[in-house]
Amino acid sequence: MRKIYAAEGDGAELASMYKGGAMGYLHGMSDAFAHITGHEPEGMEHFLARNYQEN
Repeated sequence: MRKIYAAEGDGAELASMYKGGAMGYLHGMSDAFAHITGHEPEGMEHFLARNYQEN
């Protein structure tokens, strides 16, 4: 999997994400984001509404 995305520079990151998913690590909720960043996560719709501007 790593080689498929290597040209974009994302090979190692995406390979580890797919591996974690295959191991069942992506199937639940976690407080890791808040723990690491100190901020609560937000939904994609809210993020885009706050950050997306048409030119």
